[in-house]
Amino acid sequence: CTRFVGINSAIPPFNDARVRQAFNYAIDQERLIEGLFSDNALPATGILPPGISGYTGVDGFEFDPQRAQELLREAGYTDTITLTYTASGYDDLGSLADATISMWEENLDVKVVGELIEPYLYFDKLFVGDVGNFFNIGWCADYADPENFLDVLFYSTSGSNFGGYGNPAIDTLLEQAR
Repeated sequence: CTRFVGINSAIPPFNDARVRQAFNYAIDQERLIEGLFSDNALPATGILPPGISGYTGVDGFEFDPQRAQELLREAGYTDTITLTYTASGYDDLGSLADATISMWEENLDVKVVGELIEPYLYFDKLFVGDVGNFFNIGWCADYADPENFLDVLFYSTSGSNFGGYGNPAIDTLLEQAR
C-alpha cells in the first residue's frame, strides 16, 4: 500500500510540469513522517512501495523550497489551489491533507483551500474527475505486481487514473510491460 496526494494534471495550471514539480519540491517528507507517523513510515520515492517486484527506490523529489519557488515564478503561477480530501476511510489522510496544505502555504506562498468531502461521496467524485487541483488517496494492490499501481493509476484511459495523466509514450511503455 501507499498513500499519496495526487495531482490533477488535466486542468491548468498543473498541466505545466514546472508547477507539478514545484509542489513536489515543497513537501518535506521527513517532517511529515516524523510528525504524522512517529517515524513509522517510509518516504515515497515513487508510486511503487518497497516489496513490490520492480521497486527500485528511484530518486524522488528532494525538499527544496527555493527550487520550488523558482519553478512557480518561471511558470507564472500565483492562483489558489484546491485540495480535495476525506478525513476518514483511511485513518490519517485528513491529517496528511492538513499537513500538506500547511507546507505548500509556508514554502510556496500560495493559498490552498481544503475541500473536505464525506467519505461515502469521496470516491464517487474521484471516479468522475471532480477532484480539484489535488486529491488524497491510499492505494493497495489487489495482487503483488507493479502493473496494479502503474497501469491502473497512470494509463491514460484507466478508470482509476484519478489525476487525468495522459502521455502516449507512457501508455506505450505500460502496454509493453503488460
